[in-house]
Amino acid sequence: MKKTKKLFAFKTLWFLCFVFIINCWGQTTDACFFTTDTVGCTPYFVTMNSCTNGTNPRYVFDSDNNYKLEAVGIRTHTYTKAGRYTVEQFVQSTSNNKFNQKRNNYIRVIDAKTPIANIYLCNNNVVTIKITDNQFPIYSIDFGDSTSIESLSNVPVTHTYENNKTRTVNITGKFLAGNCPTVATKIVTPQGNINFQKYFKATENASSKLDFDIEIFTNPNLDYYFYKADGTLLKNIQFLDSKQNFTFKNITNQCIYFTVKDFCEEIYKSTNTCLANLSTVVTDSSIILNTPLQPSNNYSTTKIFRDNQQISTQNGNLIKYEDKIVKCGKTYCYLVTSELNDGTIIEFSKCELAVSNKMPDPPTLLLATFDTENVLKLKWSIPRNSSYKTSKITDGSNPSKVSSQRDTAISFTNINNRVCYSISYIDSCDKQSQAIANICPTYLTVNDLGAGIYETNWSAFSPSSTNIIYQVFENNVLIYEGPQTTFITTNVDTLIQLKTYVVKTKTIFGEVQSNTVNINQSMKVFFPSAFSPDGDNINDTFFAKTRFVKSFKIGIYNIWGQPVFSSTSNAEQWNGDKQPNGTYNYIAEAQDHQGNIKTYRGQVLLIR
Repeated sequence: MKKTKKLFAFKTLWFLCFVFIINCWGQTTDACFFTTDTVGCTPYFVTMNSCTNGTNPRYVFDSDNNYKLEAVGIRTHTYTKAGRYTVEQFVQSTSNNKFNQKRNNYIRVIDAKTPIANIYLCNNNVVTIKITDNQFPIYSIDFGDSTSIESLSNVPVTHTYENNKTRTVNITGKFLAGNCPTVATKIVTPQGNINFQKYFKATENASSKLDFDIEIFTNPNLDYYFYKADGTLLKNIQFLDSKQNFTFKNITNQCIYFTVKDFCEEIYKSTNTCLANLSTVVTDSSIILNTPLQPSNNYSTTKIFRDNQQISTQNGNLIKYEDKIVKCGKTYCYLVTSELNDGTIIEFSKCELAVSNKMPDPPTLLLATFDTENVLKLKWSIPRNSSYKTSKITDGSNPSKVSSQRDTAISFTNINNRVCYSISYIDSCDKQSQAIANICPTYLTVNDLGAGIYETNWSAFSPSSTNIIYQVFENNVLIYEGPQTTFITTNVDTLIQLKTYVVKTKTIFGEVQSNTVNINQSMKVFFPSAFSPDGDNINDTFFAKTRFVKSFKIGIYNIWGQPVFSSTSNAEQWNGDKQPNGTYNYIAEAQDHQGNIKTYRGQVLLIR
């Protein structure tokens, strides 16, 4: 009984609803349409689905800008421009009445832009992808290893690859209804262990000793943070490539360190590096460098450069270095480069002026000699460890006569006697050195003793060594060798009119020589006053005795002026030629080897 009642109630309700629907359908005709996707990228293809009870639906796909009523049956459209579009539907009822439905801004079309994303490489083949645009409500990421995931904008997505092979990552922007046609493609090569420079270079600032200039080579996949030792952040360098240079202000006498992070985590932390100025102490003839102390066992190598030349290398921390090879008055610039065990490089630099209070070492004599033109030449050298400014040359015969010059050589002319000199120099600290005293070159004099014999005298060379030997040369021929300072020639030469004498000495400075003395011997012509051509071989002929005569001619005349003899050679003799006794006149002309001509006139008595 109860079952029958329930069945009756159900059938009654169904009948009432059917009657209501029939009545409603018969009484009202409404336009009705919808599409599955209302948002998409250009070109966007849509299909309108009708839900109307009318007939012959027709559509206007852009009623705001391009009002065009499509024909019956056309319910698809392709939108080629981005924008929002209003769609209308028109239908016809059974009573031939027209109805329409308008949906404002129903369709949204956007340009098909490629999604924008950054990819960060982390340690151990980890890759982080962060999509930075917000064109789409959702994005699909295909990692290229059969793995994909959906992500929102600005939400980092981390993925770990099995190895570091290169992959192609595809990022596609999506609306809730489906994908857009454009895909962002990224080529990714994961990194097993990221290589980066685990040190930096710190150099004292040239203009302010309170500041330090920092140089570091960065990796574009890493983020660098510099801290003070107490953890205060000094600087952050985010994902920049190549070398970075910057300056830390007022950082002197403080310790710093830096950490390195990839996009995922911190992967490195350096040791503390203490920055301090290089201190110097200038002492007498040396400069002492004191480098800043670093934490224990932190140093690897320390190098010191002076004027860009390396002068020292030491393993470990070099706290103190004394440079003794300095010249007074000269400025030296030092660079101390310290490399820590972790590779950090610290450079300290400073310039100092060297000073000295001691008397400079004396110069060294190199040469004190005359040349062939009788020019006296002095030459000396300055000690290598001395800073040379100017030389002082003092004439011993006239102490007030002082020559000052930059050169280390000097020449004197018109030297007519023995002269001694002293040489010193002024260094860059205006201190005068010890002098080389009693520099006395050998001076030669020659005395004519007559009959072609000459006495040579010379002064001893100073400074001299023991067992000094002198050599006397006459016309480049050695005529004496020994320790004496005087010699008398014994070789009378009637042919060579010009005699040249010079004394050479072998000293610790090498061979030196004296001034050169030239003796120009006069031409000699002697005529006898009488001769007796009687055959006794005593004064049987008349002729001239000569010395240093190159050419000669003579004419002999009787008392009436008539010529009785002539000759062009002084070797030819006149025997009287049977001329009577008496007085005869002669005229002779002689020329010496120097071209000097002299005329001689006289009388000779012929006695038989």
